[in-house]
Amino acid sequence: MKRYCSLILMLTLPTAGPLSAADESTENDAAATEVNSIVVDSEFCRIKLIDDVILASELAGVLDFVEPQEGDSIQKGQQVFGLNAAVPLAAYEVAKAEAQNNVAIRFAEASHEVAVAELEKNKFANRRQPGAIPAIEIQRLELAAKKADLEIEQAEHNHNINQHKMSEAKAQLDAYTIAAPFDGVVTQVFKHKGEAVRQGDPVLQLVSTNRVKVDAKIDIKDVLAVRRGAYVKVELDIPTTSGFRTETFEGRIEFVDVQVDPVNQRDVTVWAEVINRNNVLRAGIKPRMTIYPNREVAAGK
Repeated sequence: MKRYCSLILMLTLPTAGPLSAADESTENDAAATEVNSIVVDSEFCRIKLIDDVILASELAGVLDFVEPQEGDSIQKGQQVFGLNAAVPLAAYEVAKAEAQNNVAIRFAEASHEVAVAELEKNKFANRRQPGAIPAIEIQRLELAAKKADLEIEQAEHNHNINQHKMSEAKAQLDAYTIAAPFDGVVTQVFKHKGEAVRQGDPVLQLVSTNRVKVDAKIDIKDVLAVRRGAYVKVELDIPTTSGFRTETFEGRIEFVDVQVDPVNQRDVTVWAEVINRNNVLRAGIKPRMTIYPNREVAAGK
């Protein structure tokens, strides 16, 4: 009987002790694997815009043009507004003319050819009749050829500097116009042609609904199962004349907060990027979201 009891103790003692780090990791992974889906009710989800910017003036000046009006669709790279740029334009044209001028290089190269030719001529004369040209004269001609060679190098250096000055002038000129950073719709115009602006003054607001993010609150017990890149399905009930129809959108988890909600300390914030098919999803709408921890989606898919 004693032998039997001791055997039971030996079998049960190891499981009574604390888990090692490896054991805890294995247990967490197993727990994550067991969660096939996490459903987040619309009460805990909200749609927000990702691409929503207010374009401002980088410089002070007077608006020369404001291209779009409210409601206009804008393409990425399209110039949407610009300041009067007469002065920087003139400076750029001067810098461009100087950068394209290579006269100094061509003159230095021609001078070098003459200096080398004169040096070789005198060396040849000395080879035919030793001592015909004094050594000091040969040294002077060699120095002249070397100087001409260095003048080519200096001319090329100055030419490169002028190229950089042209680039600098072009960058300063470009700062007078602002281009759209993405395809979108103008939702507000704050300033118009002829108005004076200061540096940082907002001119217009550009919004894109091509992609949105869905903020959600999930229970802390599910956090270990959620990884960045996890596949999500977002569902929205849209009212119709005959009732409701459900639209489904796909996306991936982009963010899992490392802190709990300060109010409800069992909630953790996550958000997913979702492709907004046909621009159905609007900021402020509360859809349902289902997270599938065991299915990952590559970025950009």
